[in-house]
Amino acid sequence: MSRPRDPEDLKRGWWNITDEIIDFASKLKLDAIATGGGVDYIGVQLDNGMWAVVGSAEDAGSPDRLSEPANINIFLDEEWNRFIVIEFRSAKLALEHLAVTHSIN
Repeated sequence: MSRPRDPEDLKRGWWNITDEIIDFASKLKLDAIATGGGVDYIGVQLDNGMWAVVGSAEDAGSPDRLSEPANINIFLDEEWNRFIVIEFRSAKLALEHLAVTHSIN
C-alpha cells in the first residue's frame, strides 16, 4: 500500500478514482491509498496503522459518483480479510462522515 508523497499529491489522473470523487475528497482533506491491484480508494490511516476506506456498494472498487451508495470499510488486519462495513446512502455522505470522524481523533 502506498500514500501520496504529500497532501498536494491527491490530484486528478494519479489514482484509479474518478475526478468527481477526487475533487470532493481533496476539499475534505482526505487521503488516498493505492492497493497495487489497479483499485485505489479514498481513506484515512487509523492510529493502529490500519485503514478506513470508502468503497462502492455496487462493486469492489471506489465509488464513481458522489450520489451512488457507498460503504466505509474499516480493516482489522493488514491483509484486509477482516473488516467492518458501515453502509451509506451516498459516497458524499460516506466521505463527509469519514472526514468528520477522522478529524475528531
